[in-house]
Amino acid sequence: MLLAQALIPIAAVVAVAAAFVCALAARDPAAPPPPPRRAALLELSLVLLAAGLVATVAVAAFIGGYAGALDRAAWAGGSFIAGCAAVAAAGLLAAALDADAGRPAAVGPLSGGALALGAVAGLFGLASSLAGEGPWAGASLIAPAAGGAGLAAAVAAFGPGAAPARTSLGPLAGAVVAAAALAGLLAAGELSARSGDAAWSAFPLVVAACVLAAAAIASIPGAVLAASGRAAAPLVSAWLAAIVSALAVVGAAIVLLPAGAGWAAGAVGAGLGAGLLLAHGGILPGAAADRLPGRLLPWLIGALALAIAWTLGRELAGEGFAPGAAGLYGLTLAAVAAPGPVLVRLAIFPFAPPVTAAAAAVDVETWARPGEAGIALAVTAAAAPARPEPANALPAAGIAAAAALALAVALSPHARHELLRAAETEPVRAAAVVQDLGLLPPGDPDRYAFANELEQRRLTLEELRQQVADDADFGPADVRLLLAADTAARDAFVDARLASGSLIPGEAERITAARRPLPPLLPLPGVSAGAAVGVLAGFAVAAAAGAARRPASPLRPLIAALGLLGLLLAVGPVLRFFGPGEADSLQFVAAFALVAGPGAALMAREDAGTEAPALGLAAAGLALALAAGLLA
Repeated sequence: MLLAQALIPIAAVVAVAAAFVCALAARDPAAPPPPPRRAALLELSLVLLAAGLVATVAVAAFIGGYAGALDRAAWAGGSFIAGCAAVAAAGLLAAALDADAGRPAAVGPLSGGALALGAVAGLFGLASSLAGEGPWAGASLIAPAAGGAGLAAAVAAFGPGAAPARTSLGPLAGAVVAAAALAGLLAAGELSARSGDAAWSAFPLVVAACVLAAAAIASIPGAVLAASGRAAAPLVSAWLAAIVSALAVVGAAIVLLPAGAGWAAGAVGAGLGAGLLLAHGGILPGAAADRLPGRLLPWLIGALALAIAWTLGRELAGEGFAPGAAGLYGLTLAAVAAPGPVLVRLAIFPFAPPVTAAAAAVDVETWARPGEAGIALAVTAAAAPARPEPANALPAAGIAAAAALALAVALSPHARHELLRAAETEPVRAAAVVQDLGLLPPGDPDRYAFANELEQRRLTLEELRQQVADDADFGPADVRLLLAADTAARDAFVDARLASGSLIPGEAERITAARRPLPPLLPLPGVSAGAAVGVLAGFAVAAAAGAARRPASPLRPLIAALGLLGLLLAVGPVLRFFGPGEADSLQFVAAFALVAGPGAALMAREDAGTEAPALGLAAAGLALALAAGLLA
């Protein structure tokens, strides 16, 4: 764990330092100096501040109101504003320093990722230690940070005073890193709780640090190559970043993970492969890129890489984890790793010269005279038009889609953790949620029977906790976990604690005497009113992202981004109190995130900036922030 605690701040410092070195070391003297942006920066700062404060108060009031606890409101508001501030700072740095078209756009992507990673890691460390309930509770407490990061990215891309498209990559990079890191923390919480080893939760942050540090290292030779006129500099940097990341992650997995290091490193490798493919996106020859297969190929291969990561992650089930939870862990590791090659490509590409295509002109001359005939060929070089510049929208949208998808799927372990909290304090309400999710037969008798069983189970485990008399061996988080552990998870928990000496056989027998209340992961949204409304609302947001790509007024998309928060905060309670079931609001936010997150990101075309991906991440992040309060 000392390695993880040291590597994350070192990687953040290296990334920021490399960004400034690249930005200040080389400049194209032929490029005109950037225009003054002092007024625009002030306007953007005020908009970011206002949006962050309003949204923070709304999220804190919502979650605090549902939980009925001031500390939950403080954690929600603090994590939301921290994520928003980190990405907002990255956006302002990028707008101030990356607007110079004669320099690489390195400050935005690299510093954005570094600031977001530092904010998430700091929040996670505070929540895990101060909450006193372990990594899973810490990850759930700071879940709204993804919403703050996504909202800041959307405001920076859409808001008044927004910078040119190349400088809006910084906030998007920060939101991607924050979303992917939080998805990894949420997915790892159950693994850490079952094994009693916090290394599983630290590993996604270590992967993000390794990837970010490798991108920073690769950006320096990339900037040198670009300054010397090498058109292949962005892709060379992406490949170098992927190779350095792979080596660093393999070493970290061997040192940190108690077992299954190979499978976890393989899932990270699949994510790096997806990132490389997305970094190559948009550079196909013009004729191939204009055809539908050419446009879909990077997405299809990237999706295949994520599927491979899920499959490799499922192999961790051999270490005692449920296959679904282990597969989700592999998917989130891939989502954390994928941004690395793309970020360095986006940082170096604006400074690289365009690729020129060679062409030749052939003149043929024939003649015939009495007694003589001949032919002459003359081959001369001719300047051909440069190949169209690869667009940044495709790779940027790709990593945004991967992060939003991972974040949306991570709603399941987050909701499961919140349900465990309800099972401990409100067993009847927890039974109603389980019943609404289709995991119990309908009717009051089954609901109250399940609630009574939960209460009896809790009392038995509390008696065992008092008998052990050491929360480090068997504490409140273990009681909560075992309230809803399936057979495989319960047996893995018992075996791990027996092997470590935390429990003795007689104590273990009291744990194994229980039936399985819940599946390893809550089901994804099914057919319900909430899921239907969520799907429709998600498609509406995706359509609004496409319609507002080039708005007539800068205030319209900003109002739409803030209106998204109002939609989520309004529809969730309505569905909860007036819908057909207790779990309908959870179905709504899950369906909304699954559609609006990747859906809005996929709408980005080659001629678009990062507006649609930013709104997609904002949708997924705010949906997770809402889910943080629905079952609190």
